[in-house]
Amino acid sequence: MRWGLVLGAVLALTGCDRIFGVEVAEQTLPAACGMCVFKQTSYPGCYWSIAYEGAYYAVNGPTPQDHDAHAPDGMCSMQREAVVAGTIRGEQIFVSKFDLVPVDPAAVPAAGASTHQH
Repeated sequence: MRWGLVLGAVLALTGCDRIFGVEVAEQTLPAACGMCVFKQTSYPGCYWSIAYEGAYYAVNGPTPQDHDAHAPDGMCSMQREAVVAGTIRGEQIFVSKFDLVPVDPAAVPAAGASTHQH
């Protein structure tokens, strides 16, 4: 009985989603560099991040390996869309799926156009 009270108090203080996570079913979400495009300061350097229900989450797990982050259509140059599934814990989403949606060539910034500085 006392353990139930202790667990209840811990969950009330920390939030269930921080311990057990929030499941994100497969859906298309905005994706880009957390630092360069979404202007997040949680982590240094360039990293994939997604926008979900008004907040940003750093992506942890398999992401495109052949992606040039600073290409005109790169994660640091423009917001993309990705089909994502995973679990949000804290400020990260632990993905089981992260597939970039092909970008419309008309939406890609001109080559050499600087969108930001590091």
